[in-house]
Amino acid sequence: MNKRTIYLAGSTFWGGQDFLDRLPGVLDTELGLTDVDAGTVVETFFLAFPDSEYLGTSECIKVDYDADVIPLHTLLEAFFVTVDPFSTTKQINYVEGMPQAKVYYIDPADEAVADKAIAGLQQHFGRAVTIACVPLQGFTPAGKYAQDYIDRNLGENLVIDPSLADAFVESHADEFGSV
Repeated sequence: MNKRTIYLAGSTFWGGQDFLDRLPGVLDTELGLTDVDAGTVVETFFLAFPDSEYLGTSECIKVDYDADVIPLHTLLEAFFVTVDPFSTTKQINYVEGMPQAKVYYIDPADEAVADKAIAGLQQHFGRAVTIACVPLQGFTPAGKYAQDYIDRNLGENLVIDPSLADAFVESHADEFGSV
């Protein structure tokens, strides 16, 4: 096993976690916020509201994955399905006020992979995308209420259709290593 970690922000929080959990090779996901003071307990998220004390942070998904099963470029390509690559204030099928999509890396080698994936997305669309790739400065896990919300409340807040993950896996089957 080749366990790696990447942090993805900009997808709808709960739907993004559910989507990523459906991918072969994703070992674990954890919801949280980036750029929040260490030790802060974050139970709820109100990023869409201007008076939020968390404004300027990103709802983020920590993704532990087996790179032998799902290479980072494939994981990022899947993540891109769940975001609006052209907006800095709105995410796909979601409300205004959400920060732009970002790939936060902890391993400097992942920056080149992410930059190449973002460049490929730009080439595909033939115009600039707003997805950023930046080093992780901090991550604060969300409270238990936020974790695995879709699993506990199936049918609620399904902003990302679960069949998108299944379709991605089927259309990219040759990119996944053996489980």
